[in-house]
Amino acid sequence: MQSDTATYSLDIAQLIDLAKNDPEAFESERKAALDNFFESIHEENSVRLQSMQWRIDRERERSNNPMAVCVKLNSMMWGAFSGEGGFVSVLNNPIKSMADQQEKLAPVVSITR
Repeated sequence: MQSDTATYSLDIAQLIDLAKNDPEAFESERKAALDNFFESIHEENSVRLQSMQWRIDRERERSNNPMAVCVKLNSMMWGAFSGEGGFVSVLNNPIKSMADQQEKLAPVVSITR
């Protein structure tokens, strides 16, 4: 973790201009901004969010148009919010959610000589 806040130099107008006129430069700036953000947060959160960003990037690659990406990402978001094991289910049944998390942990095996 480098700092408490991520800094980024380009404003939204510059990013829009890059996206329209130089998509490769825009993609480079997008990646730089994401890397800057990931470096600025706690490592545990960074790993989780980088994993999520990887999934988002794969959906962007697989899609044939921006609207399809938007629909897919919206579906992913709602799944994380209201799907099985999502935010709503944790709020509605926190004890079951904690038990489910415990089941996912590997058992500890003691080794004796």
